Amino acid sequence: MHLEKLMEPVPMELVLPQQWTLQILTQDYAATGRYTFSQISGFEGSWTDAPTTWGNDYFQNLLNFKWVLTTSPAGKPQWKPSNPTNADEAKLFMLTSDIALLHDPMNSYQKIVRQFANDLILLNTVFAHAWYKLTTRDVGPVSRCVGPMVPPAQSFQNPLPPPPLPSALPQWDQVRLAVKTAMTTASSAISPDMVNGKPYYGAMFVHLAFACAATFRRTDYLGGCNGGRVRFSPEKDWSVNVGLSSVVEVLRTVKTQFGSGLTWADLIVFAAQVAIEDASGLQLPFCPGRSDASNGAGSSFLTPPASLNYSATISEIDQQLRLSGLSWSDTVALQARLRSPVLMAKAGYFGTFTSNPSVLSNKYFDTLLSGWDAGNWTVVHKPQKEFQLQHQPIYVTPSDLNVIFDENLQPIAMQLASDNKLFLNTFATAWTKLVSLDRFNGPSGNLCADFVAPKPMCLFGDCTKDANSCVSGAACVKKNQYYSQCLDAATTTNNCISLLSGGCGPANGQACCNPAAICKFGQCVLPNECQ
Repeated sequence: MHLEKLMEPVPMELVLPQQWTLQILTQDYAATGRYTFSQISGFEGSWTDAPTTWGNDYFQNLLNFKWVLTTSPAGKPQWKPSNPTNADEAKLFMLTSDIALLHDPMNSYQKIVRQFANDLILLNTVFAHAWYKLTTRDVGPVSRCVGPMVPPAQSFQNPLPPPPLPSALPQWDQVRLAVKTAMTTASSAISPDMVNGKPYYGAMFVHLAFACAATFRRTDYLGGCNGGRVRFSPEKDWSVNVGLSSVVEVLRTVKTQFGSGLTWADLIVFAAQVAIEDASGLQLPFCPGRSDASNGAGSSFLTPPASLNYSATISEIDQQLRLSGLSWSDTVALQARLRSPVLMAKAGYFGTFTSNPSVLSNKYFDTLLSGWDAGNWTVVHKPQKEFQLQHQPIYVTPSDLNVIFDENLQPIAMQLASDNKLFLNTFATAWTKLVSLDRFNGPSGNLCADFVAPKPMCLFGDCTKDANSCVSGAACVKKNQYYSQCLDAATTTNNCISLLSGGCGPANGQACCNPAAICKFGQCVLPNECQ
């Protein structure tokens, strides 16, 4: 394309609807000073007599004039000088929000106004820092910024100290042994869960790491377990984190044993990994190198995530999901994580979905689906709302029931219920992703990219980001504006039932169309579609 072509104006018919013409727009502007469909604030005037020149005139004008309330030509309330000495001063105006700076009862704002009015260098410095904070606040840590103009890390970026050098990291096999000892040794910090009459802290370690990592937000890159801020206020004081400070103390003997080479952040994540591997037989990748914050200031703008709220609604879970970057499949699998009866009791609940908190399996989904299908759940309202499996010490929460009632979550739960290997693979992928979300490497990279477990290819997996991830015989179907799911490409016929459709089984007299499918809870699912 020639340069002269780039310099030619774009034909008006290409940028304006046909019913609008340049002639009409030109006539409107000539008559009113603005186009028909443009919007103005209604305020008229300028804060200084040189609005295109940088300076501290704004603050000087605030102090040097007496201001009276008036009305703009458009009927908006604004302020003008009561004692202008020339035409330029008569054009000055202020908004009510500007005048308010002079009338703070504590004079805090007026003091700052006077400082800026008398010291342009101070204003330049403070403005530069404020503008950088305004435009960079949602970028995250300074490590995500690139280029020669990046200043040193600022306090609003919540900088962490450098992590231990690789040569200073502990031998993880030795740390594993120490964690296992702490996991099965009663501590005075908090009563253990009991498994076969023996103390067990594994489920507590998992909940601690989950609470630590689940705070991550990809909207502003706050949260996550790098820094280990779950040890400090405000996170340790959240009601959803009740008892976790005591769980930290259970791990203190391990931290003391390995010293500065083992950070709290790494220890919290690794202790949970040890518990998960012991409970499942999985082997998870571990990406060390986290650093420890000295306080909880980096969590000041965080709120408890919905994934820690056992009474969270579907809409709250959906919002949390989009904030975190996890998928529906990740969320459903993580919902079946180890759950401590002792911590549940501290949160006001009677118990959990299992009598053995040391086993990680898809039994969670079997319990939910079979219990509800049989109508065996009884509502319990004291002290928190939960549901009890009749005549058994098995309890689930409203957030658990979301898994089987929501149209996005139920198909995933059914698939995971049909295949424990599929569940464990999905859980491993989700957990590794969760604890690595905050390990930044430049603006878009991740330090732990090589440690992330491979994502299984599932017939009923989340294909929102990859429409080609569905296996043969399935198609990526858009469920809503945020989520797409792999579904059976076949349709239900008079003679058989398609995958995930209800009505199969001896009672209904119909079989599944897919010969590899089984009838589970009245719906056709595949027993082993993920490798």
